[in-house]
Amino acid sequence: GKLMLVDEVRLVSVLMPCTLAVYLKKDGKVYVSHLIVENLAPLMGGLAGEVMGGPVARDQAKILEALEGK
Repeated sequence: GKLMLVDEVRLVSVLMPCTLAVYLKKDGKVYVSHLIVENLAPLMGGLAGEVMGGPVARDQAKILEALEGK
């Protein structure tokens, strides 16, 4: 998307499309952890903040809802 077109903000592409980790612990349960991109976006500012706080946050919410079975 937009971030990949601008050299100065391309480095945040590591956080896209979302920041999720899925892992199995010794207790036999599967865990999902994620970065709350809405909180990070204002710190980024500019185009990176706009994209992370907008489309990336919405996509991440959809993924998490699907994992929760909503």
